[in-house]
Amino acid sequence: MSFRTTIILAILLIGLGAFAYFYEYKGGEEREKKKAEEKTLLKVKKEDVAEVDIQGLEKPIKAVPAGDNWKLTSPIDSRADSATVERILGNFENLKYQQIIEESPKDLAQYGLDKPKLTVELTLKKDGKKETLQIGAKNPVENSCYIRLNGSPRVYMADGTVGDIGNTTLFDLRDKKLTDFVSEKVQSLSLRTTSDDFQFKKESGIWKMVKPVDSPASDSEISSFLSALEFLRATKFIDQPSTDLSQYGLKDPAASVGIAQEKGMQQTIDFGKKEGEQLYVNVGNTIAAVSDSFTTYFQKKLEDWREKKLLIFNRFDAADVFIKTSGKEYHFKKATEDKWSQEAPAKAEIDGDKLQDLLQNLETAEIVKYSDTAALKGAPSLEIFVTLKDWQDKTSKKHLVFGESDGNLQAVKNDDYNTVVSVNGSVQQSIVKALGEIKPKK
Repeated sequence: MSFRTTIILAILLIGLGAFAYFYEYKGGEEREKKKAEEKTLLKVKKEDVAEVDIQGLEKPIKAVPAGDNWKLTSPIDSRADSATVERILGNFENLKYQQIIEESPKDLAQYGLDKPKLTVELTLKKDGKKETLQIGAKNPVENSCYIRLNGSPRVYMADGTVGDIGNTTLFDLRDKKLTDFVSEKVQSLSLRTTSDDFQFKKESGIWKMVKPVDSPASDSEISSFLSALEFLRATKFIDQPSTDLSQYGLKDPAASVGIAQEKGMQQTIDFGKKEGEQLYVNVGNTIAAVSDSFTTYFQKKLEDWREKKLLIFNRFDAADVFIKTSGKEYHFKKATEDKWSQEAPAKAEIDGDKLQDLLQNLETAEIVKYSDTAALKGAPSLEIFVTLKDWQDKTSKKHLVFGESDGNLQAVKNDDYNTVVSVNGSVQQSIVKALGEIKPKK
């Protein structure tokens, strides 16, 4: 074979390879894509839908957009579970058929389309156009179902997931969240049970109890309670409740919660009787059942709702610390983020970590009990002043005075609290010990 012939054959082979690549591979991709497009029956984006109408579920359903969410307008006027509505609409974003079964069947009953088990009608925002899908029987062998579109006689076979819309219940479509507030925006909270009446108020971002006593409140307990209420979810709705609310224990509720947000927004939640592991509630005239786990909050007593921390602060916000004990005065100032200096009894540079150890003992100290007295008895054994500066350079001051001991307990007066409290006697010991370990650097 001559060199020229070899070159010609090589060129032909390259040409055939290129043809095979572009026609068979690339062209095949395009043909498959075109074929798939030809099998597309419907392309509707959920944001283009003005109304969803579903016939064939336990009750006829209608849903419309409500801002970024969805709302049911039939059979009830209620917030919808947006995720469920959008899951249904997801079937129509690119609805395809697997094959055409018949163009004009005489017997629709064999496909379950003489009386479709489900009809979904979408009304579009743009021009009010309606897209109607009838869903018939399932083909269990191929996990598919029979459908018709927009009144056309043609019967298609489509993926069986379209037919799964029929498994949706009214409960699935309802928003199970019962409350309308945001925990961070709540300014006051009340909890009334058959035995107690508590009222709390937020002042400068800190929760305080105003009833039955004026006292600092436990931020962690209230935050936990508000979070549970904010995400209170129904396990069952009572759509046609009896006019006799005593049937649900709601005529004289076992507990009633009042919430006030910024700008005067309010919400009341009444808790009724327990039935099995459920508890009846009434929220804005919606009666539902919720988990009975809420009963733990109603059993809490005065001491449970009071603040447990002796001093509420973040030790890393401390900018100035002044301590008086055993006739001596100690003064420390923060120079930079992690550098502290001693101002008294003598100016010196100190190990900032040692001072942080002292502040940590103070930050983690807990109240054992509250007293009814407003002032300490006897001479102070330890006095602490802390100046705080937050990330916005906003300053605040804290002041603690440790008084007499009574057995293992020691009385302490915090200027932020209106009564004397008791802490474990080891609290002062740990603070004094940490103070003794702060030495001037050599």
